[in-house]
Amino acid sequence: MKQLIHLFLIIILISNLMSCRNSDSKTATEIVSEPISNFSDVNYEDAPNISYFSDIKRLPKGFTLGDFQDYNSILYLTESANIFPIDDKNLKLFLTDHELESVFETFNDSSYTDPIIRKVRYYPHERLVTENYVLLLINRRNNYSQGRDYTFIVRTYDFVGNIISSMKLAVWNDEKGEYYSGMIMPNMKIKIEYAENRQEYFEVQKNGKITK
Repeated sequence: MKQLIHLFLIIILISNLMSCRNSDSKTATEIVSEPISNFSDVNYEDAPNISYFSDIKRLPKGFTLGDFQDYNSILYLTESANIFPIDDKNLKLFLTDHELESVFETFNDSSYTDPIIRKVRYYPHERLVTENYVLLLINRRNNYSQGRDYTFIVRTYDFVGNIISSMKLAVWNDEKGEYYSGMIMPNMKIKIEYAENRQEYFEVQKNGKITK
């Protein structure tokens, strides 16, 4: 089992490299996380040498509404990137009390011998550590829904794990008919693009608050 997890996590790293190569090098800005110890320095229980969050290496960083040929798409990163969920004991480090109330899904799946399936809905993705806050990208999945229901959340914390701000960065929700992509720009502005070509802009302030 541990060897399988290691293999999948290696695939994640390769996928991240490929997505970087496909980004627009003319507009990408290299970025380095601050070497500040913080609450997000957590590794997988079954793979203690593998961190939950890989560091964001460049901006812009975003998630698109593309297909599986687009390595930055919501669909590819949710269904093909082989990211493992947050371990049960560490969920409280990253989620709100409200999210913890519905963090697990239990549903029937007739394709299994034991049809009762239990899944964690939250998956770690990437992070950026600044002088004043930690920014995390977290993937939320509702596996038992009418169609796909995937969300990428951008959330800021202080160094001990208190949430400063949070918002949905990108969404693919078939049941609600809600679809939009999102991108964090080099100046820490957030650009949201909706399916009907409407755009909204937000900004991560120096104190970690996300404002419109």
